[in-house]
Amino acid sequence: MNTKNILTWASYDFANSLAFINVSVYFSLWLINDLNASDLWVTIPVILTTLILFFTLPSLGVLSDKLNRRKPFLVGFSILAIGSLLALGITASGVTPGDTSKLVIVSVFYFLFQYFYQGSLAFYYSFIQELAIKKSREWISGIGFAAGQLGNIAGLLIALPIAQSALSIFGVTGKPLLFSFAGVLFLVFMLPTILFLKDNPRRWDYAVSPKSLGDIIKGLRKIRKYPGVLEYLVTFYLFADALLTLQLFSSLYLAKVGGFNNKEITLVFLAGLITSTLGGLFSRKLSTHLGGTKKTISYMILLWGLILTIMAVLHYQILFVPMVMLYGFAFGTLFSLSRAFFSQLVPNDKQGEMFSIYVLFERFASVLGPLIWSITAIIFSFLGDANKYRVSVFALGIIVFISYFTLKRVKEPKIKGIEINT
Repeated sequence: MNTKNILTWASYDFANSLAFINVSVYFSLWLINDLNASDLWVTIPVILTTLILFFTLPSLGVLSDKLNRRKPFLVGFSILAIGSLLALGITASGVTPGDTSKLVIVSVFYFLFQYFYQGSLAFYYSFIQELAIKKSREWISGIGFAAGQLGNIAGLLIALPIAQSALSIFGVTGKPLLFSFAGVLFLVFMLPTILFLKDNPRRWDYAVSPKSLGDIIKGLRKIRKYPGVLEYLVTFYLFADALLTLQLFSSLYLAKVGGFNNKEITLVFLAGLITSTLGGLFSRKLSTHLGGTKKTISYMILLWGLILTIMAVLHYQILFVPMVMLYGFAFGTLFSLSRAFFSQLVPNDKQGEMFSIYVLFERFASVLGPLIWSITAIIFSFLGDANKYRVSVFALGIIVFISYFTLKRVKEPKIKGIEINT
């Protein structure tokens, strides 16, 4: 039953990744490249998402812990994300350059999708501890991550013909049709989660209510009680900063700097996703070979920072492909191990609350990173489209390197009395 639950849990990563990759790759291309809109139309909704998650997500995480229920929150947030994505595609259809009023409506639905999608991750991650029965957290996290990368690959393969075709459904075509279609696929492939994922419920306590903002702030202060948690959250914040920003703008970077067209961008992404999947699948073995989870995370941070630095100065298109593949492997290993490592640092009865904070730190990275990207792009706009974005990527590389030094303050926890089988 536990193995079945793990596979059902991992299938959710496939479903949400299949949808999210299409938004990540094509939304900025559609908005900035096709409509010639400002980067800020992408940056501002993401920043607002982060701010509102800060006020709402910790209290929902506490409620999840008290009720010992993750699934209702996971499914509820996901359904709302799907609805927002469907609406995003419908409203994006027919938007023309300079049509500010319609762009505002599109940005609202983009914000709602980001909010509900990112919020669902807190409850998805918090399942790791419950699933870790005679299985290592690294192995479970790696399975989920690999499923997510397979979802990314499937999403891109499905997306390419739709984004480039003249297919029209109810008047929606091109990239906007792709957004709505991604929402439908999200729903279809998360049906196993809805039907079969087993929670660990207990009797509903109607007296339970979310904490006030003051209590949430007190809870944030209490994380210092748990050794290494705050230091690791800072580390995670810094390297997640680069990830979230590149998720928003990587397709734009490949188009403006690398000179790739839509089809080539998709193929480059597929190459990176394949190596990312391998990184997730072999992350536990790599961790064992390199002498521990923390040490492996530190090596991947250094590799990732080096890759970003190289990509900021690359001028030959053919060299982007191996760099993206190395980037994918480092990313797959790093993020697969990261959530497993964090689950070891926090108490078993605080998983929902602490992973809500984990997601908040991830989301607050979406404030700093996109701001750095947009500000450097504005300041260095006199260098031209390609070179201003090179400066932005170089700045992200510096932030990744800083996270290597903050990780040194974290001690790797020892897990005792657990039988590990894979």
